[in-house]
Amino acid sequence: MQESYSLDRHYSDIGVCVVMFLVLRSYLSWQNEKRERESHDDSYDNVYLTYVDEKGNSTERRVDKVGCSGFWFIYLGLTW
Repeated sequence: MQESYSLDRHYSDIGVCVVMFLVLRSYLSWQNEKRERESHDDSYDNVYLTYVDEKGNSTERRVDKVGCSGFWFIYLGLTW
């Protein structure tokens, strides 16, 4: 005889997923607020790499900052 799953079981599974999602979302929101309260660290604003060619000449090149605008950052409300 095959057992059938009751709707109560499915509703409780969905309820657990919703609660876990809300807990995760509130934790991420709390971490974003915590990061925004911190003062800006400008030690990495101007970063340079030194390149040395075959003749021994060295040149410095500035590393550009690149923002991340991927799907997950937009969907989860994360900022870079």
